[in-house]
Amino acid sequence: MKITRIAVILLLGILLVSAFACNPFAPGSTPTPTATPTATPTPTPGGLGGLCFIATAAYGTSSAAELDTLRAFRDEVLLQNSLGSRLVALYYEISPPLADFISEHEVLRTLVRELLVDPVVSLAKFTQGIWGD
Repeated sequence: MKITRIAVILLLGILLVSAFACNPFAPGSTPTPTATPTATPTPTPGGLGGLCFIATAAYGTSSAAELDTLRAFRDEVLLQNSLGSRLVALYYEISPPLADFISEHEVLRTLVRELLVDPVVSLAKFTQGIWGD
């Protein structure tokens, strides 16, 4: 059972970080990271990508309810270990330009939201009993 739990958490973590974890170092966020990312991105004027990156770009707002699930997984699982913290740091380095591009193209926003973000949020909600408090 423990191996199954670890496998599910690792898989979900990789999917979430690869897709769109929100920046815990952005204004208004209150995470408890165990490691500091190697590079903390700065907000980009006029772009959604500077704060919460890809999921925010896909939803067009940083207050979408789905983002709370992603933030919880990031804070409760990924930032609680060195591998997860490194994955999140890598994501913060590479995702801002992608998020800016996504936010500027409505068709791409819809595709990313419906084909990537929504399924991963559903998976995170489905497995929250394994990783949640």
